[in-house]
Amino acid sequence: MDHSSTPQARAHGTDPVPASVPDAFLEELRGFPARHLRDLPVPVRFTLEATGINRKIACMTARLASTEEPLQGIFFDGEELAAISAGVEAERLSAAELRGFCLCKIQDPWFRVTRDLALDGAREIASRPRPLGFILDCLGLTLLQAELLGRPSAPPQRPADADTQAA
Repeated sequence: MDHSSTPQARAHGTDPVPASVPDAFLEELRGFPARHLRDLPVPVRFTLEATGINRKIACMTARLASTEEPLQGIFFDGEELAAISAGVEAERLSAAELRGFCLCKIQDPWFRVTRDLALDGAREIASRPRPLGFILDCLGLTLLQAELLGRPSAPPQRPADADTQAA
């Protein structure tokens, strides 16, 4: 099996053809509802910087398969980003707690941030989702760069009508 196109390889920057993203995309990404990032049709990898953490934080909107080896360092996938967003929206997750999660990731690459962990016993708030920029600001994070990890597939074409095919 060729591992060069796996989400793990792409997250490490080993994908042979990542699509570069213009700087304007960073602002568009900051305005996108954070809890819906995992639903994007094309995975996006982005890098964050945090106050009090001397390492970059890598994020990818897609979810890593549970069978893949975890990434070394500080890495959050789409499911973890949704959990972090839910925690911030419910006012249960602070910058200090995120730093704790980052330390856990450094010490144990298998560590995962779940909804239950991020919500800390609270219920998820069913409000309008907050943009990524709001979530990042609440957690003291700066969006440094982003890139698309593929291209969307062409939309499905409608089959021709039977009358048109007969002609």
